[in-house]
Amino acid sequence: MPKIVVNSLKFYNQLKEGAAFTTSSYPNYNLAGAVGERIRAEIIINVSWESITTPLPWVSPADRTAYGNCFTYTVSEKKLERSSGSFRMDGFSVNDEIKLWWGDTNGDSSWYYATIAAMSDTIIYFVTNPITLGNVDLVSGQFYNMQLIGISPLTALIFKYGLVPNDEAFGDYSKVSQNEQAYYTSGIGTGSPRDTTTIEMTKIGNYLDWLNKPITGNINAKCSYVQDVGNYQQFKIVHDFLNIFYYFSHN
Repeated sequence: MPKIVVNSLKFYNQLKEGAAFTTSSYPNYNLAGAVGERIRAEIIINVSWESITTPLPWVSPADRTAYGNCFTYTVSEKKLERSSGSFRMDGFSVNDEIKLWWGDTNGDSSWYYATIAAMSDTIIYFVTNPITLGNVDLVSGQFYNMQLIGISPLTALIFKYGLVPNDEAFGDYSKVSQNEQAYYTSGIGTGSPRDTTTIEMTKIGNYLDWLNKPITGNINAKCSYVQDVGNYQQFKIVHDFLNIFYYFSHN
């Protein structure tokens, strides 16, 4: 599955920052506030998807039999095949743009670029043979030291949230109604260079009972593209919600 890393998470209280959160001067790094107070969560996430052989980086041929996953590339078919695992489970799909790294026995390495034309769990067919920026084609062979990374711009996002007791596992269903609490948006970071404009997110589903009204309208969450960081694409989510309380029955 794609890798999602929370780079930072901050909470802002309406009492300190103003009714419309006109300032961001007093961040909290744990959720805290008065019951019924409006809270703003500011979340920076890094997203990537990749497939790698084991091991990475390169090991000597004498050690290769100890590892179960390798990639085999066939130039004549523009085909990359893996011995175990799943490209789909790693997050890849048709039309993805990728970059591919491998290191040879002399320690040299190069990045090759290509687009996925067709695929299954264990096989990828490229539109053209992967090629470096210096126009060097990838050669046929079996690789125990290869890394495949998705580089297509991610432009859509689903954001789910939940308020649960500290000792309970995360869940994105309302404690009051059991309706799922989720937002969606598309068109994030389009163009070249990528647009960093903040885009409003809309709720998923037909129920509004959990949708905490902001100052105006029905928009509680927004998202924007921030930057590329190494192999990650970085996004910012801003979510306003009420610090509501629940009644729990006890026998």
